[in-house]
Amino acid sequence: MIVPVPTPRQGEMIRPMPGIRAWRNAGNQFLVVEVHYTADPARRGDWRLKAAPKYGGLRSWRWRKEQEIDWTARSGRLVFENWDEKLHVPRLAFPIPEHWPRWLLVDPGWTNPTSVLWAAVDIDTDPSPWGYLPVHVYREFYERRRNAHAIAHFMHDMSSPPGRNGERALETIEEVIVDPQAKQEHQSASSPEQTDEGAENVLDQLEEAVLALGWDVPVRTGNNHKEEAIVEMIARLANYWVDHNGVPLYDETDSYRRPTDEEILEGAYLARPTLFVHPTCPHTILEMRKYVWAVWASADVSARRNEPEKPMDKDDHSITNLIRFVNELRRLRGDTGDVADPELRDLEAFAPRVTRRQVVPADEVARRAHEQRAARYRRRVSRGTG
Repeated sequence: MIVPVPTPRQGEMIRPMPGIRAWRNAGNQFLVVEVHYTADPARRGDWRLKAAPKYGGLRSWRWRKEQEIDWTARSGRLVFENWDEKLHVPRLAFPIPEHWPRWLLVDPGWTNPTSVLWAAVDIDTDPSPWGYLPVHVYREFYERRRNAHAIAHFMHDMSSPPGRNGERALETIEEVIVDPQAKQEHQSASSPEQTDEGAENVLDQLEEAVLALGWDVPVRTGNNHKEEAIVEMIARLANYWVDHNGVPLYDETDSYRRPTDEEILEGAYLARPTLFVHPTCPHTILEMRKYVWAVWASADVSARRNEPEKPMDKDDHSITNLIRFVNELRRLRGDTGDVADPELRDLEAFAPRVTRRQVVPADEVARRAHEQRAARYRRRVSRGTG
């Protein structure tokens, strides 16, 4: 006797047997059948425990995507697993104090977008236990098909935003740090606007355009070395527990974990972040959210070899700007090792190009004015004229 298999009505979902779901689309009435591996009785029970290692484990993206039908599984593990927009993106962008040193970071492109970031270092806050001062990425330019001259004009105009009364004042920029590839790339190779085969490279064009604007700011290339910079970026994002020695706490899957009661009693604490991206930088936020480690193309290769120790070179234009800036901070800190030295402090070897006026907070101004009024009152009383 043949038992008829039930079919779903329009817009309905049914489970006719373990491991199978079926539904009929409400719009076009197509019948869709989803088959999970548990539909095979031989693949129930502990089968997954035996099969999962070939995919990198039950938590790997390959297992979730191929066996658990998880379409949201990424093709690699996130580099910045501790990135949390509730913590690292201020709810509102705030004006950067005038005396904080600022840098411009440029990753030029034509077919790929040009990314320009404005970064400032908070010199009013005490350094973290590892010597890190808070870094704020507070503005971005992110567009395709812009040559070096147009990029320079955008940087100059965006560095003099209108104030409360409509006045415009050019920010003091310490340096413009550019991708070293700009030394080799000629604009004629990327922009159809340039046809001269002997055209200057992008770096020279950018430097000349900045000078033509009368803008007193040095332009130079940065350091693209990723390994130590990414380690420091992860450390600057913090948002994980560390033991009393400052070592992050991991579980058996190399994921961050909460401390035990005993570890808390021994001095474990939650590391505070020192890297922030303002909501005015949506492309940078998006890149931070989805930046992943590279993976082997074949599951068989992945089963036989360790995962590549490098991120995917894709959608990382703003991140490579940040990598160059972190390398610049490491240079100014005098840090040359592959592990941060807590004895060093950010900007220890830094001398600003322009002496900035220290801005006195409003509450301090009010306190000083009150003290002055009180002193005048006491003088009048002492002279008998109060």
